[in-house]
Amino acid sequence: TTQADYADPDDGYHFLNESELIRPQLCYERTTATKDDIEATTYLLEVIEPTMPRYRVRKRLKNYIEYLEDGEWQSETDEDEPNPIVMFVCPTLTDMIYCKRATKRLLEEKWDEDIRLWFTTTEKIKASGVAGKIWEEVRAPEDDEQDED
Repeated sequence: TTQADYADPDDGYHFLNESELIRPQLCYERTTATKDDIEATTYLLEVIEPTMPRYRVRKRLKNYIEYLEDGEWQSETDEDEPNPIVMFVCPTLTDMIYCKRATKRLLEEKWDEDIRLWFTTTEKIKASGVAGKIWEEVRAPEDDEQDED
């Protein structure tokens, strides 16, 4: 589903069009069959423009974290459905490093949340595609890591 599809009130992800915090360019679902069940994982893809100032990039990252932390995804979907994995495509390696560091700082207070953010660069997407093994994950620290502090 793309941004244009969110505008359609009949689209299952129409609620993304009405969100004040996030505006992903792409939303897709990947299903995997296990022995007992079929599991679906939802992905939201956000492309960071090369001309976007860093303060806006930081705000965009913060908006996604707040959206997922506040349970807005569950309120619009099945409450048992886990948060989507948010994928950020950064224009350069330097921008990706900045985004990962900023995300780690933003997630320091969110250790008990199931928030998964993946990062890659435009160059890697062009070479391997969205489904390639090109993503670097940043997650909130686990509870036991926080207890050690």
